[in-house]
Amino acid sequence: MAVVILGAGLTAATGLLARGASLAVRIETDSEAASRCQSRMESLLSGGARIRSSGWTTFTDDENWEWAATLTPSTTPGLSLLTVAVRRVESDLVDGDCRLQRLVRDAVISPARSGGAR
Repeated sequence: MAVVILGAGLTAATGLLARGASLAVRIETDSEAASRCQSRMESLLSGGARIRSSGWTTFTDDENWEWAATLTPSTTPGLSLLTVAVRRVESDLVDGDCRLQRLVRDAVISPARSGGAR
């Protein structure tokens, strides 16, 4: 009887340790996603180049990480909504992602903007 109780306890403890390790990896991945997303947003806003929407693009330092930017009109005249998304893709599974949004002046997007998202 004691052996059965000990075995059940060890099985439960092993499961908890495995789950804890899995959560730790997930938290680390989500943290890196948030850091990459913030960095990409800052580079788009401070880059001096015209901001425009883009499809999923691989990061140059790690091909498992991708980013995309979406520019949509806002309800406020003179402002557009910039959304930057980052995700980690490994073996066709998305593991870790982050999305940030920021209102930007149309003058930052393009000095000679002619309507529509770019």
